[in-house]
Formats: sequence, structure tokens, C-alpha cells
Amino acid sequence: MKRQESPQKPNNVLKVVRKKIVIQAIIAVQTVIITVALVFGMSAAWYTNVVETSGLQFEAAAWGFTGEVSVGEEPIQMSPGQSGIIGLNVVNTGEEMVDVAVYASKEQMTELPMRQRLFFYVDAVDTRNGETVERVYINSKEGYTYSILSHDRLVLTEQRSNDVQLKWQWVYDMLGYYFLGSVTETTDAENQKVLVTDVQDYLRPVEYDLDSAVFEEDVLSQANGMATMDFLADLSEKDGYAKPITPAEGMPGYYQVDVDENGYGVWVYLCNWNEIQQATAYDSQLGKDAADALVAGTDRQRFLTRLTLVGQKVAGEQRVPADETELSALINGGGTVRLEQNFELTQMLTVNSGEKTVVDLNGYTITGPATGTLMTLTGDSDVILMNGKIQSQDKSKDIISVSNSSLTISDVEIAGGNEGIDISDQNGSVDSCIRLFRSTFDTEGSAVYVRGNGTRTEAKTQVIIEDCTLKSNYIGVATNGTTSYWGVDIQIRQSQLSGQYAAVYQPQGNGTVQVTDSTLTGYTGVVIKGGELHVLDSTITGTGAAQNPQYNKSGFTDTGDGIYLEGGYNTEMVVTVAGNSTVNSEHNQAVRVYEEGTHFATVVITGGKFSSDVTEFLPLGYTYDAGTGAIIVPTTQEETGNEE
Repeated sequence: MKRQESPQKPNNVLKVVRKKIVIQAIIAVQTVIITVALVFGMSAAWYTNVVETSGLQFEAAAWGFTGEVSVGEEPIQMSPGQSGIIGLNVVNTGEEMVDVAVYASKEQMTELPMRQRLFFYVDAVDTRNGETVERVYINSKEGYTYSILSHDRLVLTEQRSNDVQLKWQWVYDMLGYYFLGSVTETTDAENQKVLVTDVQDYLRPVEYDLDSAVFEEDVLSQANGMATMDFLADLSEKDGYAKPITPAEGMPGYYQVDVDENGYGVWVYLCNWNEIQQATAYDSQLGKDAADALVAGTDRQRFLTRLTLVGQKVAGEQRVPADETELSALINGGGTVRLEQNFELTQMLTVNSGEKTVVDLNGYTITGPATGTLMTLTGDSDVILMNGKIQSQDKSKDIISVSNSSLTISDVEIAGGNEGIDISDQNGSVDSCIRLFRSTFDTEGSAVYVRGNGTRTEAKTQVIIEDCTLKSNYIGVATNGTTSYWGVDIQIRQSQLSGQYAAVYQPQGNGTVQVTDSTLTGYTGVVIKGGELHVLDSTITGTGAAQNPQYNKSGFTDTGDGIYLEGGYNTEMVVTVAGNSTVNSEHNQAVRVYEEGTHFATVVITGGKFSSDVTEFLPLGYTYDAGTGAIIVPTTQEETGNEE
């Protein structure tokens, strides 16, 4: 087999480390200004595929969609090793729920090296062909589907998202990739065998630790501490393809994944050492060219990518359950279930099929059993509850329990029970996603209680609360500070939360709470013992009698403050307050940090009104007006609540 010979790479890890440090320095200086433009065009109509432009208004009878789609107008600036967000906004003004699948095509990108290193994905755990994948790559072959309720919208931006964000990635070291195409053997003019590769699309990267990798005769022999085939076998178990990765006889570097008798299908290619060096040199030269163009004032190179949205009205028969047994069976069967009567359960509804099910309550009520939880979701299930009421009879039990699954609640009244929704991801490798829209909660325990899965996955357990009213006789939204429960992203927008003790309690590291255009009220408004809290254009009020703070091994002191940070867990805390926010305490301090002898808290206030002096938390040049409680912004600064 003819191939280009390259110098043998010495098996010396130190040389690899030195090489990588040098190249990283070059890239850091020279490629941060590369501009990559996403180009959005439109085909004939939404009847097939549509690639949209910003602000496009349309109607599409073919899949029952009436609405608006827009994307970020600015080109994306990127450099090797970076990743970022693609802004997307889809508004469904129709009467039916729709599914929108997103695909990415690099076909019109004429520069082959860029097609090999630029990829699109969502950080979502999914089950494909019986395998659990922790990241779903988006390409021309495989997409990711978002469901949008009627009169609702999908918002994916850097500042906010009500579903998993759409991301891009430029791999730093081009080590290998999955591709769709064909690999065949032929002979050249000298009657020597050569490989002919016809690539239609590069699907996803192959990544491993290059510093510890071993190459023999220019070919990868060990990756991540494993022999190459063991590494590929491990990769194959979680890549979402049904067939294992197997070597292609007589084709060095090529491995079959799902290939037909003609050599067409999904392949894996592992780059040799020489190709990896060439790729790094390409990245460096690309950065140098971009830097030179910037200095010379000439146009910088742009790489074009097409984003395609494929939409359809959620199809399927609306099945109507006649009794409790049938209701339980239908919910586990996927599709759409529509109620035409109230249901009073005698036992818990258990959903563990992994299917996606829409439950249209149709104005009716499901009442839980006399004792026990009303509904539990496990096994990567995906349930949408809409248009009705969920009523629990047992005030000592959770109303809905969710583990490693997705739950969307829209236009639903939820009452009774202890925790409204209890989310416990700690024993699984799937991050739950809970979305609450235009719904009300009235519970004894926390309206939402959430535990992440620590470091089991890179993504976080997500809770989105939008245009809701949550009332609790305990705490509105609570997380847990145990390390294995970390990893939670909570977004609260246009909502009202009230708890007898606190509206929000966040004690965990690697957890984030974002509060926008909302009103939060509690004995102590918001309590932070770890992680981050970001408040914008919102009102937070502590109503309780003043108490002196103290460290607690579990829980917190009811200080009556507006925002109270307690440093007893020795975990980093970051709080920001901005925009037209108001933070009040009726009997104590607006914002208090309690950490004797430790320094884990950072509080930055750049706007709003406060019931007590917050000067210690203001950046240089900002001042607190004791008469009005307002923050006075320096004239050279502009405080804004506009986030989109």
C-alpha cells in the first residue's frame, strides 16, 4: 500500500509536552481573531428543509407551524481549542406543539482542514442504538430535536436558554474523526494499490490525551493508557452507533463503524503523528494569516457553515385512557395521551420506558393516591404535562419524583404533597432537565428540590422556571450541598417565588442560580452557601425578624436578610446584582456575608436599590445613596438590564 513516508516520532512524552506548550502559546497570540461566519440561507419552503436568516417571518402549512425564527447576526470568532454558543430563537405562535430538528452542514466549506476540525453539538445525554452518549454531535446525518409547545418559544443564547444549548467546537489537536463516505482500493499508474477516500461529512471528532499517547512507526499504538484497539472498543461503547469499531484490512488508520459491502457508511480515521503535526502547523499559520490581515486592514478568511432546521407538527394518535390501568400503560408507551375525565389514583404512576410522552390533561385533574408519590420518572424518560391540575393527597411525600429524566410542565396547577418536584440525579449518568412554564405550585416542602450528579457528567442538572408562581411552606427552590449532589443550573425568569424560610437555598459548589425579572420572598430572601447567584432586574425581600448569623453543619440561620451568604461550607460563593433590581430586608440587612476568618465569598453590585448600605460590595467608582437606597453608577459606565 502506497503512502507518504514521514520521519519517525521518538517515543518521548517530554517532546510532546514541549511541542504542545509552544503551539498553545502561538495560537493564544495569533488566532483569537479568526472570524468564522455562520451563513443561513433558505430553500424553497419549510415543506422540506429550511435554513433561516435573522428575523425571518413565515407560515408553513406543511408541518403546522406559524411563527418566527431568528439567529445571532454576528459572525462567530473562534480559535483552536475553543467552544461557544450559537444563538437560536424559534417562536411557535400556532395551536399545536411542534418538533424542530437542527442539523449542521459543512458541505459548502471548501477548506477541507476546517471541515475536519469544526464540529457542532449539544451537551445532552441521549440513548442511541442502545448506547448512552453524553454529547450529541450535530451534522448532516444526525440532528437534535427540540419540542416547542403551542404559543411558546425556544430560546438558546449565551445569556439564557430554556433547553440544551447549541454549541460549536474547534478541536485543538486534530487526532482523528468519524466521517460519512466511502473508502475503496484501486491501483495507480505504477500498478500499486492506493486508497481513494470520498468524504461526504465529518461527523464527530476522536479525542484522547496527546501528551500521554504513544506512537510507533508514526502510528498510534496507545491512547489514554490503552492499546489502540482497546481505546476504540471503549469509544465504540458510547458513540451511539450500533456496530463496533473494527479495523479495515489493508487500510492503515481506517476503521469501519457501519459500512456496507461497497465501502460506504460511517468510518473512523486515526491521524498518524505526521498528520497531527501538519494540522498543528495549519492552525498556527491560519492564526498568523489572520493576524497579518488585521494589521494590514485586509479581509480575514471566513469559513461558511449552514444550519438547517427541519420542522414537523408532533404527529401521532391522541390516545384516551379509560381507567387508571390504561393511563399508566399509555404514559409508558410514548406519543400523546389526552384525558377526557378526572383520575383519582390508587397507586403511583411510574414512567420508566425512556419514551417521550405528552400528557394533555385537557383541563382535568389527576389526584394522587391516599399515601405515596403521585408520579415518578426514571430510565431517561421524557414527559410533558400540560393544561390541567396535579393534586397530591399525601403531604408527607413528593408529588413528582424525577431521576435522570426530562420533565416539562406547562399551564398546570400543582398542589399538596411535600416536595412539588424532587429531582435526584446522584446515582445516574443522565442529567435531568426540568422545564416549568406558566404553572403554579403550592406545596408543604420545597416546590422544587434538586440534586445533581456531581462529577459523573460534564453537563449539569437543569431547572428552568419561567412565568410561574411557586409557593412553599418551606423553601421555594432548594439544592443540596453534598459534593456528590453538585452540578445544578437553575434559571428563574418572570416568576414569583415565596418560601416560609427562603425563596431560594443554594448551598452547593458547581451550581448556578440565575434570577431575571422575578420576585423572590422569604423569611430570608435568598441563602447562598456555595456556587453562584446572578440577579438581574428582580426584587428579593427578607421578611423575618432579625437574627444573628452562625455557621450551620446543615441548613442555615434565619437571619431575615435579603441575600445572605454563609461561609461555613468553605466553598466558593459568587453573587452579582445588576440592572433595576431591588433587595430589601424588613428587619435586617439587604446583603450580608458571614465568613469569619475565611474568604470564599465574592459579591459585586452594579445596580439597583437596597434597604441597607452595600458600599463594601460596589466596584471602584460606584456609590450608595443612603437617601434613596440606589446605586449611583459612574458617568463613564452604563448599567443595563438588556441581556439579549
